[in-house]
Amino acid sequence: MIKKIYYILDGLSNFLLGEKDTLTIGKNIPDDAELLERARLDWQAAQSFFNYVSDEKQIDQAIFNLIAAEKHYDYLLQKTRRERWFNRKVEKGCD
Repeated sequence: MIKKIYYILDGLSNFLLGEKDTLTIGKNIPDDAELLERARLDWQAAQSFFNYVSDEKQIDQAIFNLIAAEKHYDYLLQKTRRERWFNRKVEKGCD
């Protein structure tokens, strides 16, 4: 599920930033740390875009992108924290 969301958001960010899509489905699948870092960079890019926008027509788009990027980063951060917590519990239980 996360990987599907990653592909969608990656394609959207590439489209919005005008980058060439170099991601091939099924190959070079990033791990959770890479997804988290990419989400953080996307959030920073959305913040920069929001700060840069001066046209009224782009303000709604900038707000939407900023909220979506922030929620995506928060979700991945919480997921990573939960997995680390769970892994620590499992490791302690195995001792």
